[in-house]
Amino acid sequence: MNIEHERAVARAARREEMEHLLQRYPQLDPDDASTLRQWFRSEASALDVGLLSANEALHDAYAAFRKDHLHRFTPAELAILTMLLCIAAAAVGALVTGIMQMA
Repeated sequence: MNIEHERAVARAARREEMEHLLQRYPQLDPDDASTLRQWFRSEASALDVGLLSANEALHDAYAAFRKDHLHRFTPAELAILTMLLCIAAAAVGALVTGIMQMA
């Protein structure tokens, strides 16, 4: 076996493990929910997510998990978003001030 094949087998096994967790959603203990969140955010490739989301048997659980856990901003993401909005507001303010002084 070559290394690429071994990685593909390991990735498929991990995806299958996550499918089994998702089948139990929302009756997951907090550790399992955390494992599933971590997998989606850090480990899962686009192919993994696509294969999982195309699985009709998981459709409802996947949609609910996504809504409850993946489509929320984390505190760090909110802080970054706030900072970017402040920078944008300052840039617009500076631009408007410059235009007003030219007039």
